[in-house]
Amino acid sequence: MIKCLVFGANGFAGKHLTDLLVSKGYKVFACTVIKQRALRLSKKAIIVEGDITNLQRTKHLVKGIDYVFNLAAIAHIENCNRNPEEALQVNAIGAVNVAKACAESNARLLHVSTAAVYGRQPVNVKFTEETPTNVNDMYSASKLAGEQGVREIADKTRLDYVIARAFNHYGPGQDKYFFIPRVILNCLKKEKFSLKTPESIRDYTFVSDIVQGYLDLMEKGRNGEVYNLCTSNGLKCKEIVGLIIKMTGSSCEIEWDHNVEDRMPYFVGSYDKAKRELSWNPKTNITEGLHETINYLQGKTNQDFDG
Repeated sequence: MIKCLVFGANGFAGKHLTDLLVSKGYKVFACTVIKQRALRLSKKAIIVEGDITNLQRTKHLVKGIDYVFNLAAIAHIENCNRNPEEALQVNAIGAVNVAKACAESNARLLHVSTAAVYGRQPVNVKFTEETPTNVNDMYSASKLAGEQGVREIADKTRLDYVIARAFNHYGPGQDKYFFIPRVILNCLKKEKFSLKTPESIRDYTFVSDIVQGYLDLMEKGRNGEVYNLCTSNGLKCKEIVGLIIKMTGSSCEIEWDHNVEDRMPYFVGSYDKAKRELSWNPKTNITEGLHETINYLQGKTNQDFDG
């Protein structure tokens, strides 16, 4: 039986990936920083405690593993900007530690980066893997540093790795501070709330499609390659909000701030490479994905929402 280790298993995508791997019959080791916080993970996964900033512990966990998925990260842009040292420690140095451990143990690595490394581009053209990177905050900067760190380890060893750059994703279990769950929760409570940048265009992919992409990359991705995961369909933020209001039947009032400039007004990717090489396609459209997410959040509030 193939053994998988998921770093960041208790995160949003990490939980969905752990469930997927278990359902596919893999032996799954789900790594979290604090073991007690892993209660919502599959009971068929083996829960282990570890922190990728600790190289020796990381090496111990990776020993004997076939597939390593590194989803561990400081993901909130605001948190990264407030605590740049922690962001670099986890997103960059932690990534290097995982790469070192995989190289030493001959484990195949899927390093989960982010499409945020593309940043703002001069023209509104769908971003491909060849689009130049243009980081504009500590989150994207630290994630790009992590990518480069993995490549540096690979150059010095026989590390077998693939890099995933996922665009915005959403679904059941996402932190309430992210855009879609925040809008849904406010609509369900029928409260007035404020939003920024109504004209910004985003490419949202349902989380189950993203984690299937991660597994496809691990199983079929070419060594050393980068792959985008997205839908290639851009929607304005106000269009997404309109869909949520209609689907929830909400009468909430939204106050849009038109004076804030978005650092990335257009953020849409191309998944042609993943489609061509992996036969990966997103299967869940925005209406289906929102419907499932709304159903999950029914009855929850900002006070009791825990992901």
